[in-house]
Amino acid sequence: MGNATRVGFLGCGWISMTHLQSLDLVARSKLVDVEVTAAHDADPERLKVVAKLRPGIKLHDDGAALLRSNAVDAVFICTPTKFHKDYVGKAAAAGKDIFCEKPMATNSKDAEEMLRVAEKAGVKAQVGLVMRFDPLLNYSKHLIDENKNKIGPAMNFVLRDDQFFPIRGLYHSTWRKDKDITGGGTLIEHSIHDIDFMRWFFGDFEEVRASVRYFSGREVEDQANLWLKFENGAEGMLSSIWHELGMRGSNRLIEIFYNKALFHLELDGETKSTVPWFYQMGEEAPIKISYKQANDYIKEKLGIKSKYELGEYTYQDYSFIKSIQSNRQPQPDFAVGVYAHKVVEAAYVSAKESLAIKLKQFGL
Repeated sequence: MGNATRVGFLGCGWISMTHLQSLDLVARSKLVDVEVTAAHDADPERLKVVAKLRPGIKLHDDGAALLRSNAVDAVFICTPTKFHKDYVGKAAAAGKDIFCEKPMATNSKDAEEMLRVAEKAGVKAQVGLVMRFDPLLNYSKHLIDENKNKIGPAMNFVLRDDQFFPIRGLYHSTWRKDKDITGGGTLIEHSIHDIDFMRWFFGDFEEVRASVRYFSGREVEDQANLWLKFENGAEGMLSSIWHELGMRGSNRLIEIFYNKALFHLELDGETKSTVPWFYQMGEEAPIKISYKQANDYIKEKLGIKSKYELGEYTYQDYSFIKSIQSNRQPQPDFAVGVYAHKVVEAAYVSAKESLAIKLKQFGL
């Protein structure tokens, strides 16, 4: 310790506060030496909240001024999606390492440009595809990789992802109903996570057929149904839903089938001790997965020595800071983000034209 990575925040909404708490936790736990030194938001009321949470932090009403600061080594870009590209360009030009929340941009062309800019500047850049740090997914992926010869070929991936329309309550993000700011609705804003971790488990995609619907009457879709074919011959179904059940949080129901294995996971972010996660292989009886078991695995994988269950955002932010300090490219990087964007964009084209789309058409 003793040579802290100094972090500045661009955007101070709900997700920024989540990252701020995660960075505080890894700093207090002495897992990495990191300090949040600066913050910017266009809303002065949000800056006041940050000032109360972190007395002494340097507040900027101009994001460019934060990026010029010598007291910032890396930035967390947590603004609405439309503004990510501009800030990534400015951060790269200023030589700051970058954590950019998902989705990277409102379209894949801008995401590709962000990747090129970061690579040309030689800065380290990670995208906030946080499901890559979910303990249950990591432990399941570990079991799959460890038993490849036993479970046979990949067959089917079934995923239902539902969340209340995130423009009120917990998220306080009214901008998510504005297509000009988001690029779309539940598919790009929420299920870009699902596209990414489906690829993580089953490999690259070959083909997508999609439909989108607009139950709320807003300009962004609140339901997307995707049929996906993977290059390894497996197939998958993704149903992504933004509903109006205000008391229901963010939920994922996942079933992953191999010829001789099944993984059943329910990720609801709340009832960590009661949800029936299990896997089954061949003629064996189902085996229950404990959340502690999964957490112990990801901590060992990341090299974290802690007796506590830290959660996916803390693991993600630890990994980003550790990568910077170890002088290695963090993961998932912008190239991973661009791939997910292209699949999402192919799905939108499929829905518009009522056609199956080959991913090779999108350079994948």
